[in-house]
Amino acid sequence: MKKRVLSLGLALVLLCGLFAQTALALGVQAEKAKAVQWATAHPQTAGLGDVLARYSLGISGVSIPAESAAGTVTALASNILLRLVADKSVGQLAYDLAMKQLPNGSFGDGLTDTVYAVLALNKTLPARFDFEKAQAWIAAQQLADGGFAYSGSTGDIDMTAMALLVYEGDNTGKAINFLQRQMTANGGYISPWSPKKEENACSVATVITGLLACGAVVDDKMIANMLSFQLADGSFCYQLSDKTTDAFATQQCLLALGELSAQESVYTRIPAAELPLYRDWPSIAVWARSGVTTCFETALMVGDNRLNYNPMQNFNKAELAVIISKFLPENAPATDPGLKDVAPGAWYYTHVCRAIAAGVLSGSGGLFRPDVAVTREEVAYALTKQLSLAPGPKKPDDIGLANPAYVDAITAVMAENLMVGDGKTFRPKELITRQEVATVFAKLYD
Repeated sequence: MKKRVLSLGLALVLLCGLFAQTALALGVQAEKAKAVQWATAHPQTAGLGDVLARYSLGISGVSIPAESAAGTVTALASNILLRLVADKSVGQLAYDLAMKQLPNGSFGDGLTDTVYAVLALNKTLPARFDFEKAQAWIAAQQLADGGFAYSGSTGDIDMTAMALLVYEGDNTGKAINFLQRQMTANGGYISPWSPKKEENACSVATVITGLLACGAVVDDKMIANMLSFQLADGSFCYQLSDKTTDAFATQQCLLALGELSAQESVYTRIPAAELPLYRDWPSIAVWARSGVTTCFETALMVGDNRLNYNPMQNFNKAELAVIISKFLPENAPATDPGLKDVAPGAWYYTHVCRAIAAGVLSGSGGLFRPDVAVTREEVAYALTKQLSLAPGPKKPDDIGLANPAYVDAITAVMAENLMVGDGKTFRPKELITRQEVATVFAKLYD
C-alpha cells in the first residue's frame, strides 16, 4: 500500500489526544486469545470478511473460499485480496480491475467500490491506476460535517470509517473529527438503522479499523466498548441486549481485535504482489523492458486500453507525431497544416500540428498518412531534425539501401548511440516496432 504521510491537520488532531493509545493496558492480547480459540473451534464461512478476520488474528491455515463471479468491481477486488492472502497468483484480475477506473477517478457510483479497488490495486498495480484522481473523487464525496454517507447529506459512521481505509490528505482530520463527535460517552457508536437504537459492535469495530488504517491511534474507551460485546466463548454479539453470537459482528470485531494486537491495519499486512506494467509484459523483449518502463513513467507511451503494450506492433506516423510533440516545449505552436487526413477531433490532431509546425515531420500531396507504419530511417530523420544532430563519421554497411535524404540522419543517430542497428548494418527500410521505439526514445531521458 502506498506510504501514508500525515497532513499537518491530521497531526494536530492526533496531538490533541482525541484517540489516546492504551490498547495493551486493556488486555487486548488476552481477549485476542479468546477470539482465536473461538475462531479455531468454528468452521469458516464463505467470504472475504471471515478470511480477513482470521488472517488479522494470525490464524494459520486459513482456507480461501470459491471466488465470486468477477464481473463487478467489488467482486474483482475481493478476489484479488483473497488470492494475496493465500499467496496465490493474481493473474489477470488486477488488470481487469484497473481498467474499470472511470474518468472521474472512481470505480463506480458508490464509495465501497472505489475503496476496495484502491486497496486491491495498491497491492498489485499501483502504477496502473490513477491514485490521485481516486483520492480527488473520494474527497468530493466528503460532506460538510466531515463524514461520508450512503446517501443524503448527513455523514454515516460506517461509511466514514470505510473511507479512512484509503483516504489521505488534509481532510482526513475532518473525517476523524466527525467520528469523534459521533462517539457516545461509552466510546461506542449508534447507527441510524440499529433496531433498538443501541450501540453496536460492528460500528465501533469498523471505526477502529479505519483509524488504524489511516495512521491514527485509538481511544481506550473505544476498545473497551468493542470488548464489551465479546461473549464468554470469544465471539461477539451485535447489541448488548442480544447476548447471542452475530456472524457479521464477530467478523468485524475479530478483524479489529487482530489489528489492535498488531497495531497495524490488516491491509498493510497482506503481502503485495506488484505486477508488471503491462498485461503482455512476457512478450516484451528483455532488452526493451527498461525503455518501455521509462516511456511509461514519462507518459511517452502508455499502451492500449486493455493495458497491453503490443511490443511487436509496427509504429505509425501518428504515433511518431505524438512522441515528437511531447518533447516539444509546452508553448510550441499547433498550427493546422491543412492536410486532408488530419482533422480536428482526431486523437493525434494537435500532436501532428505541433510536429509539423516545428519542422520535424511533414505531409505530402496534401496528406499526412497517419496510419502508415514508419521505417527505421524515417525515425532517424525525425530524431535528427528534432535534436539538430550533426552527421556522424561512420556509415553502416547497408547505407546504400537508405533514402539519400536520410543518410546524414542515419549517421547522426548512430554517432549519438540512439539507433545503432547490429553494429554493421542499420536496416533503414525495416519497419520499426513499438518496443524498438521505446528503447530509442528512452535514451533521451538518460
